Amino acid sequence: MEKRSPQNMSVSDPSPVPSEPTPRAVTLRSILIGLAGVVFICGLAPYNDFAVANTYMVGNFLPIALVLLVLTLVLLVNGPLRKFVPHLAIREAELAVIVVMLLVSCSLPSSGLMRYLPSSIVGLYTRAAESPDDAKLIADANIPAWLLPDTTATAPAEIGNSSVFKYFRDRSPDGVIPWGAWIRPLAAWGIFVALLWGTMLFLCILVRKQWVENERLAFPLATIYSSLIESPAPGQALNQLFRSVGFWIAAATVFGLHSMNALNAYSPLVPAVPLDYDAGGLFADEPWVFTSWGFKASAIYFCIIGIAFFLQTKVAFSLWAYFVIMQVAEVLFGTYQVNFTEQMKNEQTFGGLIIYAAVIIWIGRHHWWMILRHMVGAGRSGEDESRYLPYGFTAWAT
Repeated sequence: MEKRSPQNMSVSDPSPVPSEPTPRAVTLRSILIGLAGVVFICGLAPYNDFAVANTYMVGNFLPIALVLLVLTLVLLVNGPLRKFVPHLAIREAELAVIVVMLLVSCSLPSSGLMRYLPSSIVGLYTRAAESPDDAKLIADANIPAWLLPDTTATAPAEIGNSSVFKYFRDRSPDGVIPWGAWIRPLAAWGIFVALLWGTMLFLCILVRKQWVENERLAFPLATIYSSLIESPAPGQALNQLFRSVGFWIAAATVFGLHSMNALNAYSPLVPAVPLDYDAGGLFADEPWVFTSWGFKASAIYFCIIGIAFFLQTKVAFSLWAYFVIMQVAEVLFGTYQVNFTEQMKNEQTFGGLIIYAAVIIWIGRHHWWMILRHMVGAGRSGEDESRYLPYGFTAWAT
């Protein structure tokens, strides 16, 4: 047998190069930073929103609190780290974990839950205390007591007049907050909310492969967050977005406009820049008077402009075009005195949703059929499974 030289061995039988392990996303550092942000948002948002009555920290799909925290982390913390001690910088995967934790926390303290849930409970029985008719309707509804704050009263009007409900909005004379009365309803509603969110997570697992891999749908909001935490080029402190001159010009312009309008509320010497319009006077005559209010008056929302940048052109155009087409229908119906009620519009919208759902089912029919097979234990051998949980278990749990 011919003996091969080391040189021949290196050419014909190269040693396999070990691949570098994928950096972990869920690390102690990412969890601790995410938890700190969660405590900050959930602790400060109620005081900011309800005690001080400032602009809502969490009021829409692009929460101010989250964006400020992410910008602070990326620009003031991670930027210097990447420049001077890059091995200590927070990796993009870790930033993604932090952002997800902050997003979930934003659904709790304000618009996602607590801004409406307690006030809806209290408001229902406050109306009962003011109106006998409403009190009778609520009594007939027979709402379980464990969904309400703990009071000694039983009748709806008496519950509405109790101190727990009466001083929910008004300051109590002795300054004492009856936290104990809210333990039972918060526990009951908390179980419901946890199950609801669990259902939503399971639905995300079921549709992820179809929407992300098969249809390759664009998710504009996710694109915004990913562009904020994107890793910069080697040797750079900031990524391409934050090194763009156009980005900083636009950011400074928007910040300046909002700052001037905010200062104008305190000092009339600072001019206000109007960001809304009301052209109702121009559309006061027929047939334009029949157009909807949103067509005649609106406001400029810079966050919507930014999100529209990430939308496909045909999608952005359809959102605008169909609204304009609807105004044409409003004008025609109004001109010829044809009844076109809100209920009719709602039914029309529902009909459109049926077609929309049918299209979703048809496009993903192979994926949905595969999930059904897994639900009955008839999944094919080697068939793709979910990367998170088995499809059968997830579908039944949903």
